[in-house]
Order: sequence, then C-alpha cells, then structure tokens
Amino acid sequence: MFIKILCWLVLSYLSIGANGQEVTLYGDDEYAPYSYVENAIPKGIYADIFRKVDQEIPDYQILLKVLPWKRGLRMLRHGEIAFLYPPYKRLNERPYMAYSLPILREELTLFCRKGTGLTSASIFPDDFKGMLVGENLGFSSGEKIHKARDLNFITLSSSKGTLANLKRLMFNNLHCYVNDRLSILYELKLLQAQGHYDGENIVETVSLSNEYGHLGVTKQVANFPYLEDFLEKFNRVIKRLKKEGEINKITNSYMNSIKR
Repeated sequence: MFIKILCWLVLSYLSIGANGQEVTLYGDDEYAPYSYVENAIPKGIYADIFRKVDQEIPDYQILLKVLPWKRGLRMLRHGEIAFLYPPYKRLNERPYMAYSLPILREELTLFCRKGTGLTSASIFPDDFKGMLVGENLGFSSGEKIHKARDLNFITLSSSKGTLANLKRLMFNNLHCYVNDRLSILYELKLLQAQGHYDGENIVETVSLSNEYGHLGVTKQVANFPYLEDFLEKFNRVIKRLKKEGEINKITNSYMNSIKR
C-alpha cells in the first residue's frame, strides 16, 4: 500500500513538472494588433510574446484567453482572475492592480476627421475645444485627455473597441478618437482593404504621450498562491527578451504588415 501511494505521489509530481502549473493570462478581445481574437484563438503582439515566455518557464503552462476589457478590469479587481493584459500603469485610477515590468511602448495619439481642420501641427488642447473625442470603453486615456475634459475643452465618449470608435469617426458621430497609434493605423488599413474606408477622411494629429503596456496583476494574492513566483519568473524572461531584441522583432512584424 505504501509503495502504491509513493508511486502515485511520484507520478503526480512528474505530471506537474512536465506540464507545469496552469496560469491563465486574460487579454483585451478588441485591441488589434496588440490583443484580439480570431476564430476563437487569442492573437496579437502580446499573445506572440507570451507564447515565447511560455517556452522559457517550464514550471508553468501559460493559457491565453480574451474577454471584453471592462469586464476584465472588474474581474481582476475582485480577484476572479489573476492577470490581465495590457493595461497602462495607472496607480491612482486602479489601486486594485499591480504590474509586471513594462512590456511594450505604445503612443497615445489623436486621430480626427479631415473636416475638423486639425493636423499634426495643432495645439492640444487649445485647438480641440468643443470636440467630441472617442475612447475605448474602460480605457484610460491619460492625464492630458482627462485634464482637457475636466476643463471642458473636450467631451469624452466611450465605445467598445477600436473598430467601433473608428466607425463612429467615419460616420461623423465623433470629431476625434484617442488610442494607440499602431492600433488605429492597423484597423484603418483593414477597413480600407475591405472597401469601408477611403484612406483620406481620417488624419493623424497630435501625439499625447508614450505609454507602456504591462501584465496587470490582481492584489487578491490569496486566491492565487503561485502568483508571486510566476510573476518573478515572467519578469525575468520579459527582461531578457527585451534585451535580446525578441520583443522588437515581434512588434516590427506587425508594423511591417501595415506598411505593405
């Protein structure tokens, strides 16, 4: 009997060691090319990075899932999920969240309808007074946008995802839209390829800030006993991948797809 129990324990240990502790990373389902879903499979720059990370941490098996961003924030806040990607670091707005090392640099940029007359030479917020600006639901557009809203220079309006906001922009339901530059350019190219966008009516105006995307971490650590160990190993791999240029290679492949 003792030998049977011992064999069972050894086999269980080997099984855990071979497959690793399962860890699920949840991502935004509508933030192409960074994080999105295609044919029920999580895709995007972050998904590609995390699959590389998975190969480097044998103690863990990383699973990727996507969900609406605002729902993900709520679940992380309540400790229903351990990880959510890719939030910007907002310590005051999201006190329930800790963060991994910075993973990717993003550029918050305002794109506007051509008819507004706004350009890259425009001054924010002075030249944007009275504008209705779209942002993604649950998205934190940063201090400059929030200050302009609080001073009544602009009005903010939220919709779910980049595509929904760009359609509002094209159909004259918004004056401008703020989001990461690469995300907007990526979706505009897809819309143009599908014949839904003329390639001219939306113009890139001012860059507001550079931000870094992270892996967001719940502070409800008791629900996930492996959390601290996983995060330490995750950060170590991210640091090395950045140093070796692997993350830049992944990002550049998506940027090149826009240029083609």
